[in-house]
Amino acid sequence: MKLAVTGCNGDIGSRVILAALSRGHTVLGIDVAKLPDVLTHLPEDQSARFAFYEADLRDYEAATKLLRGCEGIVHLAAMRTPGDYHVNTHNTNVVISWNILRAAAELGINRVAQASSVNVIPLVWTDRKDFEYFPLDEDHPTRTRVDEPYGLSKVYVPNTPQLFSG
Repeated sequence: MKLAVTGCNGDIGSRVILAALSRGHTVLGIDVAKLPDVLTHLPEDQSARFAFYEADLRDYEAATKLLRGCEGIVHLAAMRTPGDYHVNTHNTNVVISWNILRAAAELGINRVAQASSVNVIPLVWTDRKDFEYFPLDEDHPTRTRVDEPYGLSKVYVPNTPQLFSG
């Protein structure tokens, strides 16, 4: 399968690429920054199935062009810590997620794994830790509790089921 991995130079992205290559997949790595060292010295059989593109995925046309021909996407690209508490982190993460999901829908890519964050509940970046119960699970309320831009950027993922309904 041809997979695109966004945010491929991050801690998780580079390991996803290594795992996918070890399983025989062809992988397209996409990131806004240069390729990490761990992906520059791949064995010959793996390097033949790996391509890296430096791109800003806030650009919808660039994202769509790069994803064309892929059969699956592992979407990890984001500003992973809130560099500000105003707009940049929030808007960057929301726009990138929208662009990847919209491009996947338009290109007919129906295999998408998207990373989120524990910050869909008030946890790491907030002053107000607020759990209804613990340990946390998938049913814990999120949307009404997030109070900071990074967490909100992870909650505001487009309602996309209709995009993938063929």
